[in-house]
Amino acid sequence: MPALREHRQHRGLGHEIRGLPAFQTSDYEISEPAATEFEGVLLPKFRRAVRDASMFSFERRGELAYFVSNLDTEEEETDEQRRARERANSQFHRLFNLILPTLAYAYRTPGTDEVANPYYLNAGVAMTCRSILDYSYSRGLTEDAWLPDHAGNASSNALEAGLVRTSGDLSEVSLRLGATSRPYSSCGTLSSSLVCWRSTERWSAIS
Repeated sequence: MPALREHRQHRGLGHEIRGLPAFQTSDYEISEPAATEFEGVLLPKFRRAVRDASMFSFERRGELAYFVSNLDTEEEETDEQRRARERANSQFHRLFNLILPTLAYAYRTPGTDEVANPYYLNAGVAMTCRSILDYSYSRGLTEDAWLPDHAGNASSNALEAGLVRTSGDLSEVSLRLGATSRPYSSCGTLSSSLVCWRSTERWSAIS
């Protein structure tokens, strides 16, 4: 599976991040609550996202992520292996579902006259977003990922019918993908998903 940096859509990532509906400087001028929201709520979230991204291990790169109770593979999984997989899945889910979109907004949100946003148009933040997308793609969060139903029944039935997973299987978290669920299905690729974080629920998910 090619890394996201080799994907033809990846070169448009900078443009897509710039299309996010973040606060503008003019918002602070006409709305005191907007400035208060940035200084008291958003900026601390941005700091945590940058910190958490820097602490992520990026282990299991290239290993397809299966968010299912039963792997349904020929090789039986031990209890210890299952627990390790579930811990890794939980961390991965938080990375692409919470940390990544918060970083994208950190990159696009200017500070107020009183409090600067050190992550605004920060090249390091943009690179971190690219790294997360690259890693996520390597874990199977691609246009071919399985997102059939949150209970995982459709996934099991498909495997029993002889279908083969060629990418990740996110069946059991398909209703908890937050910022990446609808953009992923409507835009088709991970890199183009950033441009689709435009609805109110996307903003509410990180604010």
